[in-house]
Amino acid sequence: MGLTIVVHFENRQGLENPHLWWWRDEDEPRVVAAAGHDDYGPIFEIEPSGDVVFRFTFANGAGSDAGREDERYLRDMESRLLAGNLQRPEVWCPSESPWVYLVRPKEVEAESAEEFLRPLPFLDEVYYPVTGGLTGQGANVLADGRVQFGLFHPTAARVYLVGTFNRWTEPEAANEQVIELKRYRGWNNEPNLWLTVQDSPMAGDEYKFLIYGGVPEGEGHFKLKITDPYARRLAGNAAMNNGVIVDPSRYRWRDRGWNIPPVKDLISYELNIPGFTDANIDVREDDRGMTLGTMQLIRDGYFNELGVNVLALMPVTENPKEMGPLTLGYDPIHFFAFERDLGAPDDLRALVDLAHQHGLAVILDKVFNHMASMTLLWQTHLNRPSDVVENHGGFFFSGDTPWGSRIGSEIDEVQNFLIDCCKYWMHEYHVDGFRFDATHTDFTDHGFVIRMIEELRAFRPGAIVVTENLPNQSDLCLDGEHGSSQWNMTFHHKMKAILRQGPYANHLHDDPTDLKPAFYFARDVWARHTHNVINYVWSHDEHSPMHAAKSNAALNNAESLDQIGRLGMLVTMVALGQPMIMMGQEWNQDRPRNVVYMEWLSDARSRAFFEWSSRLIHLRRRHEGLRLAGADPEAEGIVDANKLNAFLLAHFEREASAR
Repeated sequence: MGLTIVVHFENRQGLENPHLWWWRDEDEPRVVAAAGHDDYGPIFEIEPSGDVVFRFTFANGAGSDAGREDERYLRDMESRLLAGNLQRPEVWCPSESPWVYLVRPKEVEAESAEEFLRPLPFLDEVYYPVTGGLTGQGANVLADGRVQFGLFHPTAARVYLVGTFNRWTEPEAANEQVIELKRYRGWNNEPNLWLTVQDSPMAGDEYKFLIYGGVPEGEGHFKLKITDPYARRLAGNAAMNNGVIVDPSRYRWRDRGWNIPPVKDLISYELNIPGFTDANIDVREDDRGMTLGTMQLIRDGYFNELGVNVLALMPVTENPKEMGPLTLGYDPIHFFAFERDLGAPDDLRALVDLAHQHGLAVILDKVFNHMASMTLLWQTHLNRPSDVVENHGGFFFSGDTPWGSRIGSEIDEVQNFLIDCCKYWMHEYHVDGFRFDATHTDFTDHGFVIRMIEELRAFRPGAIVVTENLPNQSDLCLDGEHGSSQWNMTFHHKMKAILRQGPYANHLHDDPTDLKPAFYFARDVWARHTHNVINYVWSHDEHSPMHAAKSNAALNNAESLDQIGRLGMLVTMVALGQPMIMMGQEWNQDRPRNVVYMEWLSDARSRAFFEWSSRLIHLRRRHEGLRLAGADPEAEGIVDANKLNAFLLAHFEREASAR
């Protein structure tokens, strides 16, 4: 007896005389009338012979003039995936969709996701996702001890919750431990949110979502276990990457009264947690390279002695690489979970808490332009069935970058997700802002970046927003004062060339007679306000001043290298805008780009350099004249740029002659 496939069609568009048209390769279409109806819609029966791949669509009639569905909704089916031990397998086909489901799609609840969620007893310390509306995504503990779970998935037919609390029970078990989520209207009023509230799960339990439909064949019958994109923590087994329920309300904060410093007063210190203390013998051995190691330096007053007031942490979310000198963290696989190798989530909370008690703001580096090839979002939310054969990452991705698959930041729901991520870190970890990696329009949609700046500033007034946008583009400056701060390439390239006394980055930037574009906050180049620029001569992406200078043989001696390091620190602290130094710059370290393990020097010259750097930084903090701010301080009579240029030129010439 041959295989008969029973096809259920939703017919939401209301075809009066629905027929199914199906064909193989170049065959003429075969037209089938409905064999019956049920509460889902008309039912068709087709009998393909053998293991074949065929296509089908629906039309309003059987004739050649019958109006077919749009070609975007052509459906592909492979009979071998349906047969199994069944002679009459059933499939379900939603209207205006290319998806074919092996389970009947879940009905949409009458109330919206927001209407379902709003009455729940929320905790003040927990971030319940609100961007684009209240969505309840993630695993969110409630005030009554229950846990509310939510997942955005626009193409799933059914979603189940599996975890340690129900012994990872799947629906085939057909017992009371099976947990199925209900489907609600969510973002853009579409049926794309899956929600449930459960009594038995608790903090520390592991979990995943089990998706039926809208995913690759993967585990058979188009079902797939996925890591929660909003998971607050990932379990220790990196091969499984189960989400872990976290209760952020258990941490007791002590930073009451903390306020973010004004933009003009910010002095940033770029820091990689593993590399910062890995080689510091004064740090407890078990804490070296860990969050706790950095905390020891905060507690000991290291940053207060130096004088900086912003810790700019390089990425701290999950990435696939082992910690090491070349692991920068810019290959994220997940956006919400704190990196397991750096400690527990409460360790990072404690670091931020302690930093605030010591007068230090903390910002996180977020990579929203691409994800690593091992990302936990790859093909978990497919746009269309062809995403798999076309090797497309699915809903969250759009194109490529030099570093990996480009995140679709122009997509409204993806924007909601990424902005939710930032609000979560601000709310549950009290971070003061972010540096966003590679925001140039080649990699990131600027409509999204501008929306994000505005929403984060509304969510946390005074939030620090830094964009790496190279080469610099003026649109992210907004009106100037309220725009983002950008890493100032105009300043960096000019200063690096002057310091090494030769061309830098394939441009002749070493002419010292025109310093105004660099020192006057690139106002005539791209910036609109001193708030828009962060001046630096070293970051994780560039060689240290000493390392760059060593490429000039005439400068490769101890005295010259010491002077170059001091000049680099000096110009960074006196230029209009906000200064940033890289960890180790206070010791004038020799380190190439993209190496993030810091050498802790103990020789007299290095110690003298640190003490000089500290005096310089504190000088900037004490004197208002070194922290001038405005859209055009020269026109406003606050500063004479020509005198500043002459002063700096004379200083450079004196230093050069001294060599």
